[in-house]
Amino acid sequence: VLVSRNQHRLSMQKIGATLVALCALFATVQANVIGFDLGSSFFKITLVSAGSPFQIVENTTSKRKTHSQFTITKEQRLFGKDSFIGTGRYYKTTFADVLSFLGMDYSAEAVESLVLDRFVLNDFAEDERGMLAWQTFSIAKGDEETTTYYTEELVATILAYGKQLSET
Repeated sequence: VLVSRNQHRLSMQKIGATLVALCALFATVQANVIGFDLGSSFFKITLVSAGSPFQIVENTTSKRKTHSQFTITKEQRLFGKDSFIGTGRYYKTTFADVLSFLGMDYSAEAVESLVLDRFVLNDFAEDERGMLAWQTFSIAKGDEETTTYYTEELVATILAYGKQLSET
């Protein structure tokens, strides 16, 4: 039986297409998805893994919801109840309710309102975009150091902590 070159090429293409389709059917994706319920006071994390039902990630104190407040110190970052304990000592670098500050324009009236209405102890500055930025000061051996944080950076800190919790 003689097979023409075109028929042979066509049958090889069909075999190749069939193999690709079979590989696609049997390929499994092993990926985890992290779901965040990010609120102004608390956040929760859900972990979805392939082949298993979702699970709610617990924080370091075995609770399902974690306070969104956090504190930045020179040595570490404190989250949740540890942050509340450190508020008296690190009141200028303790950040709470940062989600509600996303996209807020800077104005002297807005800052005054935050201080009077919400009792916010942080210092604020205007960033180059005209948005509200958080400014911290620390005095180390006579040198005054100023650090400015974008609100997006502070929200990213919470998300990074949630990612870290989900990986343990």
